[in-house]
Amino acid sequence: MPAGPAPPPSTSTLNALPELTTAPPPSRPSPPPSIPIVVPEKAPAWLKSSVQDLTRVDLGCHYASVVAALIRLETAAKYGHNDDSRLPAAQRGNTARPKVLAAWIRGGRGTKSKLQPVVASLATFVPEWDGWWDSMQPEWRERNRQGRWRIDLPYQKEWDWGVMQAYGINGILSVVAGIYFWGVAVLAQHDEDQTARWDNAVQDVVWVLEGLESTFKK
Repeated sequence: MPAGPAPPPSTSTLNALPELTTAPPPSRPSPPPSIPIVVPEKAPAWLKSSVQDLTRVDLGCHYASVVAALIRLETAAKYGHNDDSRLPAAQRGNTARPKVLAAWIRGGRGTKSKLQPVVASLATFVPEWDGWWDSMQPEWRERNRQGRWRIDLPYQKEWDWGVMQAYGINGILSVVAGIYFWGVAVLAQHDEDQTARWDNAVQDVVWVLEGLESTFKK
């Protein structure tokens, strides 16, 4: 464990990282992530246990950036202590969150069971994820020519992030959990197309987390 927190990985740093490469199957020992993940001592138990649960498998430097961004965001939001908001289980068009997340939440977010929920079918999970994630995006977000959400825009103070401004145990943590379980399933399949699709989602989530964090900066 390093003596202090690692420097925050900015979006520009993330974009400069190497492409995700094939890693050993989850059953084999994995090296520590290339970006150190440090949870502040003052962080609540739910964040410490969740980070531990969602880093059991090393998914590479891009995913490590997601977890690091989550920790910085929750720290800036004071871990949701003054806010009982929660990320919606369903949003526009009654788009529900993926079932694997409901199972993780029922299991105490890794505290009640040693067994993690598994994405049994990427063909089922990915459309669930896309629908839930897309439904939560604020109206001002734009897509690029490839149909992906743009992550090349500078953050604006006047942006309203809507329902994603939900912090604490019932907040944006669920998004990180979804990316993690998706990544574990992709890692086990060694499929380049699935890996690329997951990595695009990872970079989009980092951009959103950093954007949410920017709202706390003066």
